[in-house]
Amino acid sequence: MTTYQHPLSIGCIVAFLATSQLFADTTRPTEPTLLDYTVVNRFAHSRTAFTQGLIIEGNTLIESSGHYGKSYIAKTRLNDGTVIAEKHLPANLFAEGLTQLGTQLYQLTYRAGLLLVYDAQTLTQQQQFRYSGEGWGLTNDGEHLILSDGTNVLKFFAPDRFTELNRISVTEGGRALKYINELEWVEGEIYANVWLQNRIVIINPKNGIVRAYIDLQKLFETMRAASAVGVLNGIAYDRKTRRLFITGKYWPALFEIKINH
Repeated sequence: MTTYQHPLSIGCIVAFLATSQLFADTTRPTEPTLLDYTVVNRFAHSRTAFTQGLIIEGNTLIESSGHYGKSYIAKTRLNDGTVIAEKHLPANLFAEGLTQLGTQLYQLTYRAGLLLVYDAQTLTQQQQFRYSGEGWGLTNDGEHLILSDGTNVLKFFAPDRFTELNRISVTEGGRALKYINELEWVEGEIYANVWLQNRIVIINPKNGIVRAYIDLQKLFETMRAASAVGVLNGIAYDRKTRRLFITGKYWPALFEIKINH
């Protein structure tokens, strides 16, 4: 018996497989790009600061430090570490992320569900808001406050009443990225520390996709060799001078770094 085979069947199958492979490749989640960096400057940093939030404005560093009974917000001079102003929190509050929007500073607390609002010049507390869930990192896009809570979700809030307006889920290579910690808004993107990782991820604020990351493990090892330090945590960006600063928990130094594009 003769078996009939359509003359185009093999070619059609090959073409179909090639097209399917092409389609699969274009839809597969893209892994983030590893970015290199250069250390530009090194500054002194408090060895007792359990860094939770970090802001830089000219020669002034504003920092939120955590732990129950030891939490505070402080302003220091960048060039010599001199304390300009400092305010300690009640012993039942564990300070977390910090950001400045306009003339006000906003500071999260870990599990108390309180957002503390200060005058940026005097550190006088002006008001407070309640929220549900944990507070980890905080930044702003010039209009909204952006909060991380230790999950892979970032929440956007109205600053005047602290009501949630939107949220995005953060993914890296198609996988949920959990333990997002300190945040910083940098040129239209969100830079974030990840708890227990010595790297910074760069997140698209529209879709939550991590497009790139900076591996700072070597810098962490340099700090660890000098003293007992905690993980990388603390990102600050001076929007006027476009300078990027990083530090870690109990790090004796603050570094200005430049990303090599």
